[in-house]
Amino acid sequence: MNPKIKRSLTRWINLLSLSLLIVAGMASHLPAAEAHPAQQTGCYFTAGPGGNLYFHSPVNLKTTLAGLLPEGTTYPVTLRTAGDFFYYIQIDTTRGGWIQRLNGGTMTGDCGPVPQDTRLLTDFDTLCVVSTTTPIPTYTDPGLSRADGSRLSAGSYVAISQAPGAYIVMFDEARSSGWFSASSVTTRGPCAGLAEPGKAYGLTLEGTVIRQEPAASADGLPFAVPAGSLVEILEGPQPGDDPAVMWYRVYLAPYAPGWVPAHAIFDSAALPPVFAATQAAPSGSDVTALVTDNTRAWTLPDVYQGKIIVELSAGMQVSVMSGPVTGAIRLDSNATGNWYLVAWGPAASGWVWEGRLVFD
Repeated sequence: MNPKIKRSLTRWINLLSLSLLIVAGMASHLPAAEAHPAQQTGCYFTAGPGGNLYFHSPVNLKTTLAGLLPEGTTYPVTLRTAGDFFYYIQIDTTRGGWIQRLNGGTMTGDCGPVPQDTRLLTDFDTLCVVSTTTPIPTYTDPGLSRADGSRLSAGSYVAISQAPGAYIVMFDEARSSGWFSASSVTTRGPCAGLAEPGKAYGLTLEGTVIRQEPAASADGLPFAVPAGSLVEILEGPQPGDDPAVMWYRVYLAPYAPGWVPAHAIFDSAALPPVFAATQAAPSGSDVTALVTDNTRAWTLPDVYQGKIIVELSAGMQVSVMSGPVTGAIRLDSNATGNWYLVAWGPAASGWVWEGRLVFD
């Protein structure tokens, strides 16, 4: 080989070898490929069987529902509330939401260092907040005709229910106020979308079509509504053309009310029948009971969907009008129990958990 060519090739080979060594050295300092969440350090949440609800705020109000996390999907946890009742999960780079730990799902990884969100609920712009500078009277009914003898102290509160010209606010996860006049408070946040008393809600699952009649062959919307849509349940459940399939009549803005099968609504089996918010007490009941300490009458036989009407005095005798009906009895667990519709006056009635009743 020509000596000149041989020297040139030798230089190119040496330069190529040096370049490969430099590249290898640089590669040794690059970050490793991102591991699967199960292999990463940090705290992660995996949705349980049937999926998990997530909320815009760390409070289990159906009007703050944001959607449904599909079963088996895993998300990083970035915040928690005091007591670890709620965790904030990051869905993608722009979206997240709060999941209630007691609603199921699996936590993995090192969750101890997850920082605590110290904000008050009234700090969240996703909740309706009402404020008053002076104490205002509260009532047992949304028409503000029956005073309950209490007053709402000056301060700011999260509103959880509304009626024309009136609100109810929550004090904590287990206690709420009576009704009070909307003209007595100032408001901020999404108050127009508050739940109204006596209404029930559910989330649609994948492939749900709203139909004009309770039948799979009935005309309906020409598309399936998005999974996780919050619908108001107007009535049901009731059988349709197939007696084995139960249906709910629902409303999803901006569409007309229609029918969906019970299996198309998240956890619809746990939803009680839709009762009126205020019920005139029937007459003629010969079953009575005494109420114990800490007895509250509710608009519905379910602490998630109902609202407190009034706290009844221990030892009061009530007439038992109907029941039992099974519904949720605690906000900090999935416990359920039997409820009875009781009356304590000519036009005063509500639902009471059987654990607060001593039958005569």
